[in-house]
Amino acid sequence: MVLLNVELAANDLTLAQAQEQLYRFGRGYPAGWNVRGQPLHTMASVEWLDAHGAVLARSDSQQRDLFMAHVAEHRAPRTAAHWAFMLKPLVSDHSDEPGELRYRQIEYYRMPMMAYLAVDEPALRRPGPQTLRDAVVEPFREFIRRDGWRGALLVLLFIFLYKLGDSMATALATPFYLDMGFTKSEIGLIAKNAGLWASVAGGMLGGLWMLRLGINRGLWLFGVV
Repeated sequence: MVLLNVELAANDLTLAQAQEQLYRFGRGYPAGWNVRGQPLHTMASVEWLDAHGAVLARSDSQQRDLFMAHVAEHRAPRTAAHWAFMLKPLVSDHSDEPGELRYRQIEYYRMPMMAYLAVDEPALRRPGPQTLRDAVVEPFREFIRRDGWRGALLVLLFIFLYKLGDSMATALATPFYLDMGFTKSEIGLIAKNAGLWASVAGGMLGGLWMLRLGINRGLWLFGVV
């Protein structure tokens, strides 16, 4: 078994661009040609060089007539010249070149290859807060800069009104129980003990329901309820 190891090097590429280059590089032949005669969905040109920089093989993907004539005669795709060079001593069965080991491509347009995408260790673009101002003041300034004062006040007003009823009910619960005649021991046993586990169970069920509803719908629905 022979494994061909080819390393591609590039700088300042996005992940989508890197994946596109790997996809184009792995094609055995062009998918078509544009109006200028340039091959589609494959590399525009590929050259294999030796250690001294001499060209060993060059792609012929720009030669549309060669590929079209091959398909018309053999009803099979033609492997680009740079890949045909790398496959030697295997020779295409439709080729006129001599060779004892011959092959036919029965399906799929890509060369059999395994690709690994290697990237540098991602660096922190912004260091952590160095001062109290960076940790406290700057987050509020960034929050206000997003949508201005009006958007920031609307968010804060929503949070205040959303929690207002819950906070008032929690603060008035104990005086309400005392006015109804319950003792502090009974309140501590029932409201502060059994109520805790009911809140935990309700929070878990609410979280599962939130996954189905989404955050926006869940906030409005639970706020009204």
